[in-house]
Amino acid sequence: MKKTAYLLLSVLCFGLVSCEDYLDTDSASYLSPDIVYNSIAYTDQAILGIYAQLPQDQIYGSRLQFTYGSGSDCDTYGTSNPTDTKNSGLANYNGTSDNTAISKEWDAIYKTIEMASVAIDGIRNSELLKSGTVDEQAQMREYLGEALTLRALLYFEVVRNFGDVPFKDEPTNSDGSNIYLPATDRDEIYEHIIADAEEAAGYLPWLESSANVERVSKGFAYGLAARMSLACAGYSMRNLPGFPLKTPDFSVQKSYYERALKNCNAIIKDPNNPHGLEDTFAKVFDNQTQQKYGEKSEDLFEVGLGLGLSGEVGYTSGVRFYQSAIYGRNNSVQVVTNAYYLYSFDRDDMRRDVTIAPYNYNKSGTEKEEMFSNLYEFTFAKWDVRNLKAYITQNKEATNKLMTGINWCIMRYSDVLLMAAEANVWLAENGGDGNLGEARAYVKEVRRRNFSDALQATKVDAYVDNASDLMQVIKDERMFEFGGEAIRKFDLIRWGELSQKVAEYRTTLKQMYAGEYEITLPELVYFKYNSDGSTIDKSSVDYFGENGVPEGVEGKDWDSVNWFKKKDTDIAKASDKIDAILGGLDKVYYCRHLFPIHESTISSSQGKLSNSYGF
Repeated sequence: MKKTAYLLLSVLCFGLVSCEDYLDTDSASYLSPDIVYNSIAYTDQAILGIYAQLPQDQIYGSRLQFTYGSGSDCDTYGTSNPTDTKNSGLANYNGTSDNTAISKEWDAIYKTIEMASVAIDGIRNSELLKSGTVDEQAQMREYLGEALTLRALLYFEVVRNFGDVPFKDEPTNSDGSNIYLPATDRDEIYEHIIADAEEAAGYLPWLESSANVERVSKGFAYGLAARMSLACAGYSMRNLPGFPLKTPDFSVQKSYYERALKNCNAIIKDPNNPHGLEDTFAKVFDNQTQQKYGEKSEDLFEVGLGLGLSGEVGYTSGVRFYQSAIYGRNNSVQVVTNAYYLYSFDRDDMRRDVTIAPYNYNKSGTEKEEMFSNLYEFTFAKWDVRNLKAYITQNKEATNKLMTGINWCIMRYSDVLLMAAEANVWLAENGGDGNLGEARAYVKEVRRRNFSDALQATKVDAYVDNASDLMQVIKDERMFEFGGEAIRKFDLIRWGELSQKVAEYRTTLKQMYAGEYEITLPELVYFKYNSDGSTIDKSSVDYFGENGVPEGVEGKDWDSVNWFKKKDTDIAKASDKIDAILGGLDKVYYCRHLFPIHESTISSSQGKLSNSYGF
């Protein structure tokens, strides 16, 4: 994958300390906006300066996708100390207003929003935009589209994590008159940022090649507008008496489903749409890990990260491995999944083994991997840095934590298809212009690559066509497709199902341990190693114990791991542990999924801000 954006960003702007410094380069140091935005070159540097903020730990280097983006029935941020309020506590819904991590995220995001607003204002007032050559005007409109999209994306992150927040669509005034602002109702914010993304889509080109996947394009702007529309149409905790979970009024809700569908269709039905699905699910994540860009342009936008510079994909979320001569320093996987998620998959769905790693690299330092027997702390297999040779080479010599540099993908084309399917079904069921035939076709398109040819008729066509609840099929499909990608939590929130699904997950895990699950689960799981003697042959693993004890066990052709051994002490211990996972979700108010504003932000707001939602 060609890192055109990030390589330039790291030289120009990464790690800057104030929004005034974003043009501090040899060619454009401290130039006034009327100079910067009347130069194509300087404007390009200013836009790259916005992108340069995204790889920070506090934005997409780690925090937004892992700490803030996990906390559902299929991905949690650690379970070793689920009552902690400082670290994993944020992802376990135990955040408190004195947690300095919150202020770091808030400040980093708002700083970047300010940079985008400066650029938007500068471009809109640019003479190049108004009276430049045709090519110059087109290029300036493209830059405007990028700034609008990035600002919308970051406001979206603030709103869905904090609720009603300060909002302005202009840069800070020189007299400071618009610095101290009260919180704005999120519906007003959504309306503005959705419109911004839609406007931006009209200015941006389609993704042309791997060279610009790290810059936003037409498809992503439309996709972001659709994602925000669905969020606005859905449930969220409101700053009203009792802090209820509410959707907008029905007419408003319907209008946003219509808007989501319109924006998805603007991608799917455009003859110039370059996006499609990779032939296999595994290829999507192999491409991301190997720093390649797929032939089908499945990824709409990736945050450009750099090996040794930024990014914890494969380190904080990925296959866990321990220090050894083979891989070097251990990683520190925090984002985990569980047996509930594993057994939710259709056993023939190829996504299961691409998504879930119930194994880790052996602590003993031998070359074999072992099955991971902690059934509520499986890891995610989508990003396996053991397959990233450049990382492993450096990691063997590293004395400290090494950033993987694997890009973070904000949106894939499968998400667009499933959002369109969801909007079609909702509208069809609620008196709108929804097309159930298209909805089924989109679900089938996503599902088809994940089942063998022999199973297409039953597991794809009949499964979708005969579904009595097509919306539930879509919801399930999103769970199978996006595990570990910081999507599931926010889906459950907007469907009003977060608490329900977390409770279901806890109950089911405890039933599994107690031998009360709907099917009998094996006490031992048998498996083989591949010919390398190190990696597990996934096709040999029988998670259901239906094949009995395989021949050759005594001859060491097979290995086994304790699975659901029924010991009373283990069951009690597991039950307590499971109850504590995501324990803060319902501690005070029903489904409090929002975070508090940091006390320092409140104290410096001149009385304009205060915490709500029971904080």
